Amino acid sequence: MNSITSKEFAEYCAYEEWSNYKAHCISLDEFISDWLPNMVEDQHKLSIFWNRDDSAVLEIQVLLNDLVKELKKY
Repeated sequence: MNSITSKEFAEYCAYEEWSNYKAHCISLDEFISDWLPNMVEDQHKLSIFWNRDDSAVLEIQVLLNDLVKELKKY
């Protein structure tokens, strides 16, 4: 699954087989509390910073742990 950090970048990436997809914004809280745990359970990996050719792929549990740790600073 791709995770894109801005609507503009999502629209840029929506081409070819992705051209019928629309950007959908979710809150960070929803992403952390709902999306990531479900993706861990389903054994998905997360693709970030996709540039139409390639992306970084993360283990979701690592990302979830890092986000929770970072948010404790605020």
